[in-house]
Amino acid sequence: MAMNKREQAYLESIEIKPSLRLTEEVLPDLPIPKSSDGLVKGYGFNVYSGRVSETCSNSINHNPNNNIKTNSQNPMEQYSTKLLALKALRYQTELEVAKKLRAIDIQIKAELDKEDE
Repeated sequence: MAMNKREQAYLESIEIKPSLRLTEEVLPDLPIPKSSDGLVKGYGFNVYSGRVSETCSNSINHNPNNNIKTNSQNPMEQYSTKLLALKALRYQTELEVAKKLRAIDIQIKAELDKEDE
């Protein structure tokens, strides 16, 4: 049976609230390659797009969008699995959202302080 819009909104609100939790930081487990390591393939993420992608790096360059050849300057640490990269993305996204919420909290406090004057 299909849900109406009110039922869908209620279900989404129930599913969203558990997402407000803090997770542990996940650090890259593939270090920057040494010159003799050649091309190392792994996974990386972009907080702003919310995406995990295959990546690669050598000791000089990296590619944040594929694991075939490097195209950007500077090497990068990577994650060995997509799951680790997703967990790291979640953690970094939490930090970004926390910063935004903190900025809002500061504005709220400033308005409350004005009312107390």
